[in-house]
Amino acid sequence: MTIVKIGKNNKRYHNGKCYDLYKKCNESKEREKLELDSLVETIKELHNIEVIPGRFYPFLQDLRNGNEMFGKMGTRKSKAGYPYKIIEKTYLFCQDKINWALQNINADTFGMLKYTKAIVESNIYRIAAQEARKQQHEEVTQLNENETVNMQDHLERKPVQYKKKKSKRDISSLLD
Repeated sequence: MTIVKIGKNNKRYHNGKCYDLYKKCNESKEREKLELDSLVETIKELHNIEVIPGRFYPFLQDLRNGNEMFGKMGTRKSKAGYPYKIIEKTYLFCQDKINWALQNINADTFGMLKYTKAIVESNIYRIAAQEARKQQHEEVTQLNENETVNMQDHLERKPVQYKKKKSKRDISSLLD
């Protein structure tokens, strides 16, 4: 049993397998928090603001989770949308459109954040497809590298030794 202390008085007890799952879950949560922080910093830089309003975070969560904005309203999903890294890359990809909107549209901060999120939503499929192709290409090149290493092992020629037969009909003596 592994004991994990949370705060002063709270303890959690885990056996070996469960503790490994617990550690993996915590690592993924930490990674996701860092990705969200990076996304928030990118949004702050693009909009030239110091603080993002708290009521904008559910919109980012909906984009991350893949919740339906139209059609079946209220359909909740969990982590079925786009990762925060792809959302951040999309914000950077749409930087020119966002800058144009910031200069030409008069709206309050929250309205502008929602407008730029709509721009990102309309372009996110491109970035997601690029990332999927890039990942697939990396996997294929990794497989090709492994296959070439395996083929090189098989292609190394070893000297072949023939056994001479002792029969009267053997013509191998004529071949030398």
